Amino acid sequence: MIKLESCLAQHKNAAWRVYDGEAVVITSDDSTLHTLNPVGTRIWESLDGTRALAVVVRQIVEEYRPLKIILFGVAQVVGAPMHEG
Repeated sequence: MIKLESCLAQHKNAAWRVYDGEAVVITSDDSTLHTLNPVGTRIWESLDGTRALAVVVRQIVEEYRPLKIILFGVAQVVGAPMHEG
């Protein structure tokens, strides 16, 4: 389980682009395609390996409402390829 104190970063082997506010992430390790909603995209863009997940979530909470949408975005990204930094 990923802890809120973890500093997460985008997977170094993931290629991604944003189209119409939604990220498309492809991992070369397993050739998996991940499509993220706008909240998930914003979270993905924030995962730079220097900030705890809790800080990223707080930032997203300030930008988006309601909380249910944010939690869905977090769950979507945590399932996307990344590594703990």
